[in-house]
Order: sequence, then C-alpha cells, then structure tokens
Amino acid sequence: MSADLGFFIRGGGHESAAGVELGTAVLRGRWHGNVKSPNAEGHLEVTRLRLPGETQMAALSADVAANLGNAELHALVRA
Repeated sequence: MSADLGFFIRGGGHESAAGVELGTAVLRGRWHGNVKSPNAEGHLEVTRLRLPGETQMAALSADVAANLGNAELHALVRA
C-alpha cells in the first residue's frame, strides 16, 4: 500500500491537563511512498511553548525528512 498525502495542521492557544501551554503550532508537510519505506518531509513552527518544571521557549522551529528508512531532524529553539 502506498500513498501521496499533503497535510497542514494548525492549533494552539490553550493549556493541556499535563501543564503544557502553547501559543500557536503549525505543522505542514508531505508523505509519499509506502509504509515500509516512506518518503516524508515536514516543518513545525511553535510559539510561546511552556512545559512543566519552568521550561519555556519563545519559539521552536523544526524540519524533519525521512527517506528509505533514514531520518533527519533539524531544530532551532529560541529562549
């Protein structure tokens, strides 16, 4: 089974029961190929992220790519 799927997800502005709070989050990307050897790429942008234990980030930006079983993740955090 294989697929070609583009996605865009936007959310935020809330606090979870676990104490995670975020301003906004946007995830967009593409998945193509089959489940055993996918090709995918995605980009995540998060603003005002607060985690339990006083961890806070002004912004988080991350790119992920997967190709034939190999994956790369590059992220940048602004305090």
